[in-house]
Amino acid sequence: MNQNSIEVTTDEKLNIDLIKIELSISATNFKNIEVFNNSSKSKIPKGYGENDWNLYYDGKYYGTIKHFKTNNWHDHDYFFHFYESENEIKCNIKINGPDEGNLTLILDKI
Repeated sequence: MNQNSIEVTTDEKLNIDLIKIELSISATNFKNIEVFNNSSKSKIPKGYGENDWNLYYDGKYYGTIKHFKTNNWHDHDYFFHFYESENEIKCNIKINGPDEGNLTLILDKI
């Protein structure tokens, strides 16, 4: 059973309806699967190995987060918080689960 989940938030300066997140899983048929778009969540496919999360804001591609899962059956909770700081759009990513991690991605200058 798939227990992966995603939560996306923004600060008051950004519009959550302009965020899109896609997932591609290496060595699978899961390529550019929309898991979040215009405040709508979709099922997150399961797959071990390299999981690439592609981040978009206002139709523009900003970058890819690589998350390595060591087991196909590991479930994770993914938290993405987009915010503006020092004239840049940034995203804090927190991953809870067996292959957890935290990072901040600077997306672009405003």
